Amino acid sequence: MATTLGQRLRAARLRAGLTQKELGERIDRSDATIRQYESDSLQLWRHKDVLENIAKVLGIDVRELTDDQTIIGIKPTVLRRIPLFTDITAGLPSSQTGDVDSIEVKDWGTSKQRWARIVRGESMSPMLQTGDIAIFEEGQAESGMVVHAFHNGEDWRVKGFLVMVIRDIGGGTKQTLENKWGLRP
Repeated sequence: MATTLGQRLRAARLRAGLTQKELGERIDRSDATIRQYESDSLQLWRHKDVLENIAKVLGIDVRELTDDQTIIGIKPTVLRRIPLFTDITAGLPSSQTGDVDSIEVKDWGTSKQRWARIVRGESMSPMLQTGDIAIFEEGQAESGMVVHAFHNGEDWRVKGFLVMVIRDIGGGTKQTLENKWGLRP
């Protein structure tokens, strides 16, 4: 079990499938600096902005790295409960709208309606994979966006666009992939 901040950082980085170099590039630090963070040679806990940036890149709450809430200025992630609807087949419009459950997701301050669908099928792979939880937000879609379309009798309409994907990466670990603008990668 990871007990130091460096050990927790290394474990989270490996779960996210990133090398030290890749993480460093994403947070504008060298791989040598990441090695020092992971070996606890540098006092990463003193740099809340770097910690928050690392957590964001890894798709985790910063408290998973710190393992305590005593670091001054660290804001907890605000969560929002949204409806989780029945499965949706990737690449096909949906006519199913039955509310079957709910899920808590990161909230980034919008009051727009948001909902989740469990993905079935591989037609949108690798962006959406079977078993992913796709989070959509109401709004006007633009060309190139991944959307959730509904079939209502003879009419098709876009209800919203993709803003987040929650993916099970094994071992009970979930990876959150934010896509606030709904664009295909």
